[in-house]
Amino acid sequence: YRNTHGNALSREEDQTRQYDENIFNVASQMIHKIEQRIAHTLPDDEVWFIYQYIISSGVAIDGQKDVSIISHMQASNEARLITWRLITVFSDIVDCDFSEDSALYDGLLVHIKPLINRLNYRIHIRNPLLEDIKAELADVWRLTQYVVNQVFKTWGENAVSEDEVGYLTVHFQAAMERQIARKRVLLVCATGIGTSHLLKSRILRAFPEWTIVDVISAANLSQVLPDNIELIISTINLPTVTMPVAYVTAFFNDADIKRVTEMVITEKLHHATSRVVEI
Repeated sequence: YRNTHGNALSREEDQTRQYDENIFNVASQMIHKIEQRIAHTLPDDEVWFIYQYIISSGVAIDGQKDVSIISHMQASNEARLITWRLITVFSDIVDCDFSEDSALYDGLLVHIKPLINRLNYRIHIRNPLLEDIKAELADVWRLTQYVVNQVFKTWGENAVSEDEVGYLTVHFQAAMERQIARKRVLLVCATGIGTSHLLKSRILRAFPEWTIVDVISAANLSQVLPDNIELIISTINLPTVTMPVAYVTAFFNDADIKRVTEMVITEKLHHATSRVVEI
């Protein structure tokens, strides 16, 4: 349509930039098929525009024209370096080591290579979950935005769009939730022994790698050594306790699981977000 009405696109591509020959060949074949279909010759620049969108889509094409999601082997050194930098800066801010989290590295790497291409070709993608991410994962969203701006600052101020940051936020949120997998927990219950055993059983079913250090009553709380505990889970109010406390019901239902998860993550993020605001 553009070409038949004299509105052909002009290429502003950096002629010295390296390109993926396999993807370029696929783009050329696509143009050839379009030309056959419309019985009209298209300008050479159209190949480059199709090439840009393919290479920015997050897929890789090998010599046999097999299409796959970008993997470690296909990721550039630049993408790997940026991925590690994102993880390092985020780890420093939240005071948690994510360097051994392979799921975080893999998830970010798959997104980073096409993100770099989209920045280079000025291609914008829309994240349909962006507003939900900003509302539901507000703290991690703010931290991720800060980290991304730090790592990508050579591209210019706020070079990476909020839509892109939203996708990266989900990976960091998942990593934060994996970090709470190992906790030393103290349970504080009323006097019912049967209820306390049920609560302990349900907590360990929801968080199987947690260690329940002890199950005690509020009256015996002063005998506990704080250094041995990372979190208190209680079914009764503990107004004088300075340690992190998650309040739950004796039956530890789905709402309790969500409350404990959010409480642990929020506690970890509180100091980090304060630091970002100060910076």
